[in-house]
Amino acid sequence: LKPKGKLISEYDDYDNGDSDTIKYYIDQNDRVVKADKGIVKLFLAPEIREIGAEVFKDQNDLETVIMNGKCVKIGEGAFKNCPQLKKVELSGALLEIPSDAVADCKWLSYVFIPDSCFAIKSKAFKNCNNLKYIKIPSTVGELAPDAFSSCRNLRVVEGPEKFRSFFNRMGVYYITSKTSFIKQDEEKGLNIFLPEHILEIKDGMFENDERMTSFSAGQNLERIGDRAFKNAKDLLDVYLGDCSLTELGNEAFNDCPNLIIVVLPKSLKEIKPLTFANSSKLEDVLLPEDLEKVGQFAFAYTNVGEIDFPESFHSLAESAFEGCAGLDSVNLSDKVRTIPKYCFEGCRNLSRINLENVYAIDDFAFKNCYGLNFLKTNAHRIGARAFANCFGLESAFITTGSMKEGVFSGCKNLMKVVLNGNIKIIPCKAFESCFKLKNITIPESVQKISDKAFINCKNLGAFEAKGVEEIGDYAFWNCEKLVYVNLSDNLKKISDTAFESCPNIRFVTAPERFRNYFESRGIYFTSTQ
Repeated sequence: LKPKGKLISEYDDYDNGDSDTIKYYIDQNDRVVKADKGIVKLFLAPEIREIGAEVFKDQNDLETVIMNGKCVKIGEGAFKNCPQLKKVELSGALLEIPSDAVADCKWLSYVFIPDSCFAIKSKAFKNCNNLKYIKIPSTVGELAPDAFSSCRNLRVVEGPEKFRSFFNRMGVYYITSKTSFIKQDEEKGLNIFLPEHILEIKDGMFENDERMTSFSAGQNLERIGDRAFKNAKDLLDVYLGDCSLTELGNEAFNDCPNLIIVVLPKSLKEIKPLTFANSSKLEDVLLPEDLEKVGQFAFAYTNVGEIDFPESFHSLAESAFEGCAGLDSVNLSDKVRTIPKYCFEGCRNLSRINLENVYAIDDFAFKNCYGLNFLKTNAHRIGARAFANCFGLESAFITTGSMKEGVFSGCKNLMKVVLNGNIKIIPCKAFESCFKLKNITIPESVQKISDKAFINCKNLGAFEAKGVEEIGDYAFWNCEKLVYVNLSDNLKKISDTAFESCPNIRFVTAPERFRNYFESRGIYFTSTQ
């Protein structure tokens, strides 16, 4: 066996003789027959003609595979069960994709299939759960019925017309590869494929168009201007996946009433303000791999169902997803530090979003997100009414330095709250009308319970705050089931109305100077002294 290859960072950085860097082995026919564990990026040497069956199976660290040159065959299960594999570029000479080729690669999101390929065999992509888009060349003649079995997140496929019914039965949106620049279909309308020499679509070029139903562009398109497709009334799908697009203008696809799906290119780094706003039927947008920013109202009042931001993403703008009633799940990158004002306001079906790495959640960010059931965040600051009227929210675990007015106001099903961090003030109306709130943990850092902080918390049975110095007006008004209150030696001031309309308070522990305050109200008092 001859050693070949190493863990490399550049395409041409091969080392054929250093035994310390050996990662895979080839025989006299330039066929890979064995591989060491621990490969992260595999750039196959140009002279390799074949990869044996299951050679790279169970490579737990493998993330990228680039096959250059002459490789015409890979064996069954060659890359099966590589749990970190995200990107595969197959050789331009490869004749078929064999059974189980990349099966069970759960994070695989990008695959390039060359024009040389004529067959995709059984279970080739089975259980590739992160695969959302794939392009099948017209040369493929054989496609096994279970080639994409259990690819539950596959959303868009581009390929020849002959496979349309195959993927439609899977519930996948299918785009026919374009072969002519303009194709008139009496039933489906006008399909436009922009030729390669077009570099730019001018501002407002297709604004208010009433004929176009489908649009795609060649790889040289670099810019789409402001309002380019605004209010294109019959536009259904847009495919820009092969473009070199670097600028997508403001309101580019704003108010497209029938737009359903958009595939964006890897090259695009920013989605500008109002780009897709008010395109009320827009369900699916495949975001660029290198996306960094989303502007104000970019997706507002669309029907997108799931957003999975790439690792490069870092910046959301105000109201970016406001009113997206169909949005169910958001996967933020670790670089996102702020959720701006109104960002997800009115996303009434939003049930999953990761907020543990977010530094700040601004005013109204998640107001009226009825689907949120559980919240865990370490945000240093949380803005006014940030989670107001989140009717489905039942428990919240919060480590924070500050909260503003009405942060959980109207969360009528919130039952449990655990507060941590160095927060000093429970703000006005913070838990207003949290009717089912029974348990809340208050850290010793809290010095003030503001006016109406717990007003109408009808099921709150006990309250303990060891560091509180002041309790404001109507702080616990109408807490009907409040029975026991434990306050610390630090307490200096209680409003006369703090516990008004709390008919069932029976026991209070507080500093001696407040004995008369509570006993005059018929409450059994125990001094902290």
